[in-house]
Amino acid sequence: LGSLSSSDATYYKNMALVGRARSRLNQGNGAGAVADAQLVDAGFVALAEMDAGESRRWNRIYDTVTDDQNETVHPDYIGLKVGTVEDPRIPLKHVGLGVGRDGISDMWTQHKYDDLGADIPFATYREAQLMIAEVQQGQEAVGIINALRASVADLPHVASDHASLPLATFASTDAAAIKAQVWEERRRELWLQGTKVGDILRLDIPGTTTDDFETGTNQRGMEYGPHTCMPLPDVEKLQNPNL
Repeated sequence: LGSLSSSDATYYKNMALVGRARSRLNQGNGAGAVADAQLVDAGFVALAEMDAGESRRWNRIYDTVTDDQNETVHPDYIGLKVGTVEDPRIPLKHVGLGVGRDGISDMWTQHKYDDLGADIPFATYREAQLMIAEVQQGQEAVGIINALRASVADLPHVASDHASLPLATFASTDAAAIKAQVWEERRRELWLQGTKVGDILRLDIPGTTTDDFETGTNQRGMEYGPHTCMPLPDVEKLQNPNL
């Protein structure tokens, strides 16, 4: 970092701290994750920069879900509230039944990203705080949950008419309830930011987490199951006889 400006060096340091904290959390090194996460500067955000003018850099979430309507939002994210108000961290629009590309699904579009050039957060102070909450638990976690709720207006996708909604304060002394709420806050805060699969793998406790791997048949009659990785494409196997 020797040739970088002071601001650039700070940016990359924060980004590295979030990434290492995430890795340590997934490895079960809670103390290491907290040590890194506590050093992340308040308000820090690193963005994957998209570009509406270059198809290879489009925001694919907007392209697939909102523009082309090839996919819809999972029912687990529909109608979520904090207290008595709709959770502004998950802005959705109900388009209607059978109006998407497949003519079958009940179509909901996401509005966290509202154009092809919308940037996607991939390392943030808010995620770092949630990692601390997950490890530390107790009243420190309760305080972090409420601090993030109180500053929800800091999120760029929260609409101005929602930013001032009085989000309910979370209060509990029950360890299991606090643990479950930390996971739920993480699910909502980091929605559509690329952390879900890692979270499922780390937090997959049947009957406890909200994101257990599902099995069954979707609305299109397609089977799905508890896969923990993506299968290699045929082209990769065909070109490599050692696989």
